[in-house]
Amino acid sequence: MSARLVLFADPDRSFGRKLVFLAQKAGILAESCTTAEEARRALVASSPAIFFTTVSLGGVRGVALVHLAKLANSATRAVMYGGAADLLLAREAQRAGALFEPRAYLPYSLPRYMTAVLPAMDRRDAARIERRTSFRGGRRVTDVESLYTAPGARPPRAF
Repeated sequence: MSARLVLFADPDRSFGRKLVFLAQKAGILAESCTTAEEARRALVASSPAIFFTTVSLGGVRGVALVHLAKLANSATRAVMYGGAADLLLAREAQRAGALFEPRAYLPYSLPRYMTAVLPAMDRRDAARIERRTSFRGGRRVTDVESLYTAPGARPPRAF
């Protein structure tokens, strides 16, 4: 059982409950917010270890919440997700210091985000086409630990 807190900010209540359920199933304390104001209060009050936000929370951009998470606690890691793998959103999230994940893949990669040592910066190429649905042997793309290479290690193979 981990004492780390995970915060989800999504206006879709059912998707937020699904993410909280998956986190709690993995033994991690999780909270969900449906508005930007709730997320702002929770970020300042609780300092979560990982903060997941959607691209937009009712007129407030997810990147603004990512910046707030970094200001409130520099150790908070942020993951921004969207409905599709949008190149501009992915690059904006990366520049803000967050990882970007297409929304459809988040429930599958969520346990790895919570247990892996996350890199300081998302170095994935946002222009590369995602092919996570089929297994091709070897490492799965949802393996978050393969997002970066350790010093002296060989870079991951191209897909």
